Amino acid sequence: MIVLGGDPGKKGALVWIEETDGKVKTLLVIELRHVVWQPRLIWAALEEAPVPDRIAFEAPQAARTAGGNMGSGTLGIGQRWEMLHTIFILLWPEARMWTPTATNWMAAALKDQPPGSTKDKTASLCQSELPDLELIPGRCRVVQDGISDAGAVALWGLARR
Repeated sequence: MIVLGGDPGKKGALVWIEETDGKVKTLLVIELRHVVWQPRLIWAALEEAPVPDRIAFEAPQAARTAGGNMGSGTLGIGQRWEMLHTIFILLWPEARMWTPTATNWMAAALKDQPPGSTKDKTASLCQSELPDLELIPGRCRVVQDGISDAGAVALWGLARR
């Protein structure tokens, strides 16, 4: 079974994982910070990706400032989410899709993780369940939250039966 997990944030990612014989491995990672946001280019890139049986794609939430106003980037997250969501539906109509909010999938996926921030918990989950997922790619020096969130939401989608 192939599962696509997605975090649509500015530094988000798409992570494909596959479960065979009870073992889970990472198939592909696309960091969204490197994507040129033109529908034809995204379509072409995703056409070459593994065809998922399930898609777990985090629903966008409006970023809020300390004063309660919408943060800068909220519109961009919504546009990226809708473009990807539409392409997923058109490319893979047979795939089962869930679009949970971060609060919902994190509550289920991270309940057994040690105390800490949600970012630490998603990184810990990915390190234990997806050891081949590179959380610190290339020249980066710290764990990329978008990759760990996408990996964790993919694991959440895999666990749904």
